[in-house]
Amino acid sequence: MIKGLYIGRFQPFHYGHLKAVEYCLSRVDFLIIGIGSSQFKDTVKNPFSIEERFTMVILALREANVDFGRLCITAIPDSKPGEKWSEIVRSRCPSFGIVFTNDPWTRSEVADLSIKIEPIPFYKREIYEATKIRMKILNNEDWESLVPTSVAKFLNEINAAERLKTLYSPTPQT
Repeated sequence: MIKGLYIGRFQPFHYGHLKAVEYCLSRVDFLIIGIGSSQFKDTVKNPFSIEERFTMVILALREANVDFGRLCITAIPDSKPGEKWSEIVRSRCPSFGIVFTNDPWTRSEVADLSIKIEPIPFYKREIYEATKIRMKILNNEDWESLVPTSVAKFLNEINAAERLKTLYSPTPQT
C-alpha cells in the first residue's frame, strides 16, 4: 500500500487544494492530509483556527464525494527553535512513503526523511491562492466561487469577513 502526505495551511481551503488532494489520491492508496502551522490562528497569515480548518477540509472533501476511507487528517505544528520539523511531521502522521509539495521550504525540511518528494500540478494558481482569496473576502469581492460551496457557507457562518477586517485593520497608535 502506497501512503502519501500532503501538507497545507488551508487558510481557507479552496478549489486548488481540492484539485491537489484529488491528484495525490490518484497517485497513492492512502493520503494523510496535514494541516500545517496548526498552532496559529487569528493572525493575518493564519486567520482560521485548526478546528475551523479541519471543518473546511472535511466539508470540502465530503462535498466532492472523496472516499474518507482512503485518507486521514492531522494537525502539524511548526517547529520551535532547536526542533526538527521533519521529526514533528513523523510523530504526527502514520507512516508514509511520499510527500507531495511544491513548497521549497517543506521540500528541504522533509529531505532528511529519505523518501520520495513529488510536486503537485498547480490548478489555476493565479486564481486559487489563499492569500488572494482572503483579500477578496476582506474587500467584499467575489470569492465564494473560488471555494467549495460548503466552505463558502461555513466561512460566512463564522463571519470570516469581519474577522479579516479586524486582523487587517491598523492598530490605533497611542
